[in-house]
Amino acid sequence: MTNQANQASTPQTIKQMQIGNQAVIFKINGSSQQIQRIQMLGLRKGVPIKVVHGPGRRGAVVQSGGARIALGREIIEQIEVTPIDLKEDQTR
Repeated sequence: MTNQANQASTPQTIKQMQIGNQAVIFKINGSSQQIQRIQMLGLRKGVPIKVVHGPGRRGAVVQSGGARIALGREIIEQIEVTPIDLKEDQTR
């Protein structure tokens, strides 16, 4: 069970996620201008997201709150997230 908990908390990029997966933004990499643009979309450290389309060659669509945000391939490679294991949360 600790292995599952460790896997769930290992940071990865949005590019590594699958449709329906949920996560919390851990870190945004890139230049200060790129980070500012991403933050202006409402994506900041600690914000929960859900992948609703992709990720694919062209990018992904994530849901944050009530908004759906389309992100390009370069951006989904720069945003590190900590996956949320919904099965583990339901047993608590």
